[in-house]
Amino acid sequence: MPGLLQTVDYARAVLGAIRLDLEEDEIERRVDLRKSRQSLLAREGSRTLWVVLDEAVLRRVVGGPEVMRAQLQRLMEVTALPRLTL
Repeated sequence: MPGLLQTVDYARAVLGAIRLDLEEDEIERRVDLRKSRQSLLAREGSRTLWVVLDEAVLRRVVGGPEVMRAQLQRLMEVTALPRLTL
């Protein structure tokens, strides 16, 4: 899942799973960076973004059912952005 489309909980789960060497405060710092980059998607005059996801990304459970439900909801929400094609 591209970082620009991740929910906060999904990002935390991914970072915690793949970077076991990171302290909690570093994970939070990286999650905050992802959130700030995501705000660029809705900004007037932002660039066009095309995203192609493999089905495996949608089926791979990250962080549990609640996290995945929210992540899939986020994907549906971003499809409404004018300069994002998913």
